[in-house]
Amino acid sequence: MSSLIVEGGARVAEDFLKAGLVDRIWLFEGPVTIGESGVTSPIAPKHKPDGFQLVSSEMIGKDHLAVFERIV
Repeated sequence: MSSLIVEGGARVAEDFLKAGLVDRIWLFEGPVTIGESGVTSPIAPKHKPDGFQLVSSEMIGKDHLAVFERIV
């Protein structure tokens, strides 16, 4: 297996990041906040994980996609 897509919540994302099993992150953000203060996430465009760099950013309709890659 050369690649695996993991789609889950904040806890799954954080566990994979802590285990060092992530090479690329596709972070989609929509215009609507879920809940009073939103959903806690281990990553955000302004708070990327250590060892990652932003490689692209674009709007897809009303959603924002930020792609981060591990710095090698």
